[in-house]
Order: sequence, then C-alpha cells, then structure tokens
Amino acid sequence: MFARSCLTAAVIGCVASLSLGDSREWTDVTGKFRIQAEFMEVKDGKVRLKKHSGEIVAIAIEKLSDADREYVSQLQPVASQQTPGKGGGTQQAAASNNLKQIGRAMHNYHDATKAFPPAYKGDKNGKPLLSWRVLILPYLGRDDLYRQFHLDEPWDSEHNIQLVAQMPAVYRSPNSAMRVQGKTGCLTVRGEKTVFPGGKGIRITDVVDGTANTIMIVQVPDERAVTWTKPDDFEYDESNPIKGLVDTKSDGFQAAFVDGRVRLLPSSIDPKVLKALFTRNGGWAEGDALQYISRLEREEREALTRSRRSTAVTPNASAGRDEPDVPKLPKAGNRRNKEE
Repeated sequence: MFARSCLTAAVIGCVASLSLGDSREWTDVTGKFRIQAEFMEVKDGKVRLKKHSGEIVAIAIEKLSDADREYVSQLQPVASQQTPGKGGGTQQAAASNNLKQIGRAMHNYHDATKAFPPAYKGDKNGKPLLSWRVLILPYLGRDDLYRQFHLDEPWDSEHNIQLVAQMPAVYRSPNSAMRVQGKTGCLTVRGEKTVFPGGKGIRITDVVDGTANTIMIVQVPDERAVTWTKPDDFEYDESNPIKGLVDTKSDGFQAAFVDGRVRLLPSSIDPKVLKALFTRNGGWAEGDALQYISRLEREEREALTRSRRSTAVTPNASAGRDEPDVPKLPKAGNRRNKEE
C-alpha cells in the first residue's frame, strides 16, 4: 500500500519513465475498493487491469480515484506508443467518460436543488465570481475541495487563486497536451437560449427542445481552454458556430447532451443544425436537425449491435461490470416532450 502523496509525485514525474507493466495499488472514488494489479489498456470506457493471478478486471474510469484517473491520463501517450493505432480511441473513450461523469454530476445537482447549476456563482450585484465547475464539486465526490473555496470571493482572489492547482482530474482531457496547471477544455455552451444562460440555473423542464436534442457541455481544443475556477465558457459565433470547437489536428469535437449521452460531432456538421443543438428552446420545426439526431441514434444502435455480435464472451467478461453509461432520464422527443 502506498500513500496518495507518493502516487501524486509519481504521476507528476516524467511520463517516459512510466511502464505499462508496473504493478500498483488501485482504488475507487470511495476508497473502499483496493486492488494490486498491472495496467493493461483502456477499452470501452473501462480500465483493464491484470491481477497477479492472471485474472483480468475491468473498472469504469469514472469509478477510479482522482489520483488513478490522473495516472491513466499520463499513461495515454505511453499506451499509444506501445499499442499502435489504439491511442486515439483510448483517449477519446477516456475523454467521453469524463464528460459523462460531469453530466451525471449536473443531474445530481439538479436532483438536489431542482435546477441545473447556474453558469457561474455571482455576487449580490450579479457579477460572476466562480464557475459552475466549482459548484458541482460535491457531486463529483470532491466536497472536501468545495469547502475550501470562499464562495463570496472571485476566482482570482488571494485565497481562491491558490486552489486552481487542485483541479480534479475529470476536468482534464486525456487528449490535452497542456502542461499548465488548472486549465480545462470542459465548457458549457453559454447563451440566452442555452442550458446555461447566466447566473440563474434552469430546470430540465425548460429544455423544451428535448434533452436528447440539446448540448450541455463541449470539449474545446487546448488553445480555448480556461482556468477551471474562472466563470468562462464557450460562447458560440452565430455566423460560424463551429469556430473554437475544432483545430487543425481534429475533425470533430465531443459534446455531452442533456440526456447524458456523449457524442463525437464532425466539423462538417451543418451550422444550422449545430445552432439548433446549442439551444434548449429554439424550436425544432426545422426537420434537418431532428433528422440529424435520428440518424446519429440509428448509427449508434447499429454500431452497438455490430459490437455485440463481434465480441466474444469470456469467463472474465463480466468482471468490473458497471451500470449503463446513460442516466435513466425521461425519453426526449419533439418540442412537446413531457419531461418531469
């Protein structure tokens, strides 16, 4: 057994010195689950570990402790070099799981307060102080960090600025090459008709365009990343809504929808469709947007069917079984869906 401080120190060390075959102790977010095993790979959103007995155990990434998720994210470049062709998919799956975990935290916040978090915590005059990323910390299992913030002070106050370096691993994209502490590419879409219009949280029943048709969070490139405690988000350009979401190294971006799904949207997406996906009450009379989502859902079902047919069942296939990634929410449909 090793202390968490030792693990943190090892993670911050040179990535090149990490070995995929090193046996170490892994823990979950509760600290109750502990296992000594070797890291093998990340597949389908789960970390596959090999115990000394040879048994393979699969654990959902979001179930791991912050320190273990950070360790896995540091291993991604090593895994990419040792397993050609799998690095991109591995990083994409890990980034997707981060967004799913953040989405779950949003819904847990809603369950507790009857509304999604506001885009920012403001002062008595409405001036933005701290990001929603701070407000959902208790629902990410980081109440300890949340309690350290002075909520009546801005993000860059003498006290709060010291907490920037403690950014939870879930806000760090495995695809990121940034070495600057405290920067995140997880941004909500900000705008009057979006799920995060400003200093007041909205209810899920306000998403009248349908939870499956409305984007909640986007993953932006490194150059658009912000300090995680700062009340900054993605404000889209009406004339070019894809601007700022993709760079020359990518052909799309990941987005978390209000219903909990995370999708990789292509840079070639119709601007009219993308703007419709950004809004919660913009009206879905235009058939193009609804047809787009319907096509995505059909392709996802077909891909899942192919995956199930091609995957061989092994004695260890059920190891680390986790609940479905998508939260059980009311089925969203057209503008008159009946979300409670």
